[in-house]
Amino acid sequence: MDAVSSLPVDTIAYAVILVAVLYILKLLAFPASPLTPVPLAQPKKPVKMRDFTLAQLATFRGGEGKPIYTAILGKVYDVSSKPMFYGPGGSYHVFAGHDISRALATGSLKEEDVNNSSLDGLSPQELQALEEWISTFSKYPVIGRVVE
Repeated sequence: MDAVSSLPVDTIAYAVILVAVLYILKLLAFPASPLTPVPLAQPKKPVKMRDFTLAQLATFRGGEGKPIYTAILGKVYDVSSKPMFYGPGGSYHVFAGHDISRALATGSLKEEDVNNSSLDGLSPQELQALEEWISTFSKYPVIGRVVE
C-alpha cells in the first residue's frame, strides 16, 4: 500500500484546505498586477528642413491651430509640444516666433532682447549660459534655419 492511501481521509482534507487557504492569503497579500503593455516608441517622422526669414518665423506663435516655432543661433525649433510655456498666455510666449539667442544668453524677457539675435558684447558667462540653453532645447525637433 502506498503512503497516501494509508493516511486517514481527514489528514488529506486538512492538507488540501491548508493549501487552499495559503493560496488565498497569497492572493490577498500579493495581488497579481495586470501586465501593462509598454508603448513602443513611435518612429519619428522625417522633418523636411526649411528656411525662414525673421518675418516668416514671426507668424509661428501658436493659436488658430498654428505651430509654435522659436530659433536659437539661427536654428528653428518646433516647441509646439509645450504650448503651456510658449503658446498664447504661456510664460515664455514672448519667445515664440523669434530668434531668442540674446534673450536666453542674458536671461531677459524684454522685447528688445527677444527681437535682437546679435551676440555682440555678450560676456563669456552669457555665452556659456546660451550654450546651456541650446542643450536644453535639444529635446525639441529642429525644423529649419533662419536666413537673412
